[in-house]
Amino acid sequence: MIRKNQTLHLVKKPKITTTLALCFSLSLSITLNADTHSIWSDLTAKTDEQVKFSKTITVSGNIKEDPLAVACNIGATVCINGQKVFVNKDWKYPSFVPVKKFIIKGMNEIIVDAIDVNGIAGLVAKFFINKKLVAQTDSSWKVPLDEKLKPAVQVFQYGSDPWGQTLNNPIKGPKNHRKSIDGQDITVNDGFKVERLYSVPKETEKSWVGLTEDDAGRFVTCDQNGGFYRVILKDGGKSENQRFSQPEPIALFDGKSLDGWEYDPSLWSVQDGVIVCDTFNKKIKRNSFLVWKGEVADFELSYDAKIEGKNNSGMMYRAQYSNKETFSLIGNQCDCHPRAEYCGMLYSEGTGRKIVAKSGTKAIVDKGNGKPRVVGKTEPIAPVDISEWHTYKIVVKGNRLKHYVNGRLAVDVTDNHKNIRLKGLIGLQCHAGRPMKGSFRNIVLTKF
Repeated sequence: MIRKNQTLHLVKKPKITTTLALCFSLSLSITLNADTHSIWSDLTAKTDEQVKFSKTITVSGNIKEDPLAVACNIGATVCINGQKVFVNKDWKYPSFVPVKKFIIKGMNEIIVDAIDVNGIAGLVAKFFINKKLVAQTDSSWKVPLDEKLKPAVQVFQYGSDPWGQTLNNPIKGPKNHRKSIDGQDITVNDGFKVERLYSVPKETEKSWVGLTEDDAGRFVTCDQNGGFYRVILKDGGKSENQRFSQPEPIALFDGKSLDGWEYDPSLWSVQDGVIVCDTFNKKIKRNSFLVWKGEVADFELSYDAKIEGKNNSGMMYRAQYSNKETFSLIGNQCDCHPRAEYCGMLYSEGTGRKIVAKSGTKAIVDKGNGKPRVVGKTEPIAPVDISEWHTYKIVVKGNRLKHYVNGRLAVDVTDNHKNIRLKGLIGLQCHAGRPMKGSFRNIVLTKF
């Protein structure tokens, strides 16, 4: 803690000795190129799936010390020529290990046993000898299939979000993480004293990713799950941490009126405590929306919906008006659709992107070409009768978009599209075309 309400300025890095086997310097020209890929046995990894990868390289000339760098979804055991070299336990902490004693002149076999834990898996590795790249993860690696070897599948290009350039992170992993750093290991400006740095317990408070100061000079920090903490520094070497209350849910519909919404009154009304749009008596040429008078960025939104007639509907979010006079929106939509593959899908209304992810899929939208790639599966959504009530939920944080149907995860999308909107409007859809009647209730918004 810092005494006398002084501000901590770190001017030099901590004097901590790094272990060569885990944190090898990047000065050995570990330059990562566009040909490196995350690889797996197929595009749709399964939870707790284990895959064995193999690669043969030929070595000639004198051999110098150079590292083998490995990252994986949860862990990888690396063997060279039948000898266990090391185990990489966390994809966030790649290992840089000298391998001279395991290499021989001529043919060398690299075996990596990798494991996945959450359905989006990928092994990333680079192998250098004499500062020269001799192997990298791509389709030239082999995986066993039906007692034969087949090429590994390139799941995504190295550097893609949300994983980023994991091999550029030569940091200590959890095994070597100390619960606190002694103040004498840190150099600060004259007049300042550091007694101890608080180390966040990952199991309960996750990663603290934000820090600021309030008007009273107290530190305010937030963790990756949205909680806020106020850190109060007291005299006598003690501190007191206060967790702020979580954001309060807001009911967007009072069950009586459409106050707080913009809409076409010939289409939208309140009937028996339920919001209703009806086109059985009025055919419309374009989709029209009931638009909440507010904007959302990161949020959770839940609601009940049922759709009668041979049509569909949905909830727009982070949207914008394309024509305010006709209450027309463009943007993201969580679909309420009679077909199981479309119920809860992510559809981009009016942007030209159309279907971003069908129900039952995890997808990543590439920043370069803007196209989605399926990288895993979510919980399958059984066919539902949308003329009955069902509960939908949308959870959005940054570029991570999740849709739920009746409590089951329908889609999980990491959207890296160059035109992604991080803030916008909410709107319920009255769909053009075949006659329909949409009913909505229990609309609850929680902003993060």
